[in-house]
Amino acid sequence: MNDDLTHIDQYDLPREWVTHADRYHERALKAADAKKTKELAEDHVRVIRAEVARNIRLHPSKYGLDKPTVAAVEGEVELDSGVRFAEKELIEARYAYDVYAADVASLDHRKRALEKLVDLLLADFFAHPKEKERGTFRQKQTDDYVKSVHYRPEE
Repeated sequence: MNDDLTHIDQYDLPREWVTHADRYHERALKAADAKKTKELAEDHVRVIRAEVARNIRLHPSKYGLDKPTVAAVEGEVELDSGVRFAEKELIEARYAYDVYAADVASLDHRKRALEKLVDLLLADFFAHPKEKERGTFRQKQTDDYVKSVHYRPEE
């Protein structure tokens, strides 16, 4: 799932910003699909459990019960292979949703990191060596002084 979502090339921030929205949108859509699948799986588990419980109450002897008490019915529902399979699918659906939700959260953190890197860039945090400006008043004073101290007329 995570194809290096959090990596940022600090030397190519414009490209990082341009691609960020597409990455976020893609993962948010996948998270929404996974959430839908998870909710459908939750509903499926509820229906399967209800059907099995009803079937146990209608035919208790088929499940080895003399009297379908609430505790006995619930115990048999938990052991039913259809219920176990549906619950396993629900666990997988929850996991898929959690992974995509984590991706979306990672992209939120990535956005904040990009914002901070731009702030640092604008504040010259990643400053490059700069050549001293020639022609400033202070530079001219320094040049004149050096010439006067080291100037020796040829004799």
